[in-house]
Amino acid sequence: MKDKRLVRIIGIVMFAALIVWTVMTLSGQPEAPDPDALGGTEAAAYTEALDAYNAEIQHGYALLTLGVLVTIAYFFITEAFPIAISAMMIPCYYSAFGIMSYKEAFSGLVDSSVILF
Repeated sequence: MKDKRLVRIIGIVMFAALIVWTVMTLSGQPEAPDPDALGGTEAAAYTEALDAYNAEIQHGYALLTLGVLVTIAYFFITEAFPIAISAMMIPCYYSAFGIMSYKEAFSGLVDSSVILF
C-alpha cells in the first residue's frame, strides 16, 4: 500500500475494533464462584466451578492476545506507525485493560539487553 494515510486509517480502525472487542469480552466474563455457596474452598463443586471459571477467563484472554498479535503485526508490516510506538502499544494495552499487571506487562523492557531507539 503506497498511500500512508490510508494505511494509518486502516490501522486506527483495527485498533479501535480491538478495543471495542476487548471491552465486550471483558464485560461479558462470568462472575467468580462463591465458595460459601458451594460448600467451602475444599469442596469438589467449588473446585469444578473454579476450574470452569478459570478456563473461560483464559479462553477470552487467548482470543484477545490473538487479536493484538494480528493488529500489531499489521502495524509492523505496513509501518503505519513507528515500530517503537507499535511495540509499546502491546504492554500499554495489556496493563490498561487488566489482562496483565503493569509490572508483568513492562517486565520484558527492564532487561539490560533491551534497546529502544
